[in-house]
Amino acid sequence: MAEMASMEPTAGGQYHWCSEFAPRNCQKQLSYVVGWLGILGWQIGVTIGAFLSGTILQGLLILSYPNYKSERWHGTLMAMLITFITAGFNMFLAHWLPFVEDVILVLHFAAWLAMLVPLWALAPKASEEEVWHSFVDSGWGNTGVACLIGLLTNVGAFVGSDAPAHLAEELRDSSRLLPRVMFGRILINGAMGFFAVVTFCYTVGDIEAALTTPTGYPIIEVY
Repeated sequence: MAEMASMEPTAGGQYHWCSEFAPRNCQKQLSYVVGWLGILGWQIGVTIGAFLSGTILQGLLILSYPNYKSERWHGTLMAMLITFITAGFNMFLAHWLPFVEDVILVLHFAAWLAMLVPLWALAPKASEEEVWHSFVDSGWGNTGVACLIGLLTNVGAFVGSDAPAHLAEELRDSSRLLPRVMFGRILINGAMGFFAVVTFCYTVGDIEAALTTPTGYPIIEVY
């Protein structure tokens, strides 16, 4: 994508590149399909983000209030509320978006440190043998299948990699800046993610307890 963004910087992104670089005899058809897949992907992305936010809040309620009786529809309602809030912000408060994005960028790095430093300092540590040399197959029966299933979550880290391209027409020298931004995102967040994964491998503790936590999120159980 970075290479295509450098050759053809456009806010259209994938569907536009498809119409430019695909074979001439199928440019229109492929561009049409990719465009609709992009729309579907953004709808799913918004839904997933809201659902995760809502159910994480529900998990924190379960952790903080033992008498709270959790129902699935509670998380759904919170996800809907978050969707309405974000949609309303984009419709009526879009002029605040640059400021909010700057704040979120700072929080992104601050939260990374706030999450990892307590684990480094306080959590019991697993041995190098457990972290680097042990493999747990929780019922798949095949190492290859287990690895492929595990990749599904990791692929989610690449969602939004095309986002800089959609700002191409608002940038100066976009053909030079866009590839750098795309690669920079992967390098910076990839390094942060690697340190986070290694930290959790050392400090996760009882894996079964983390996987069966009533909060629904192992990360909450770890803390």
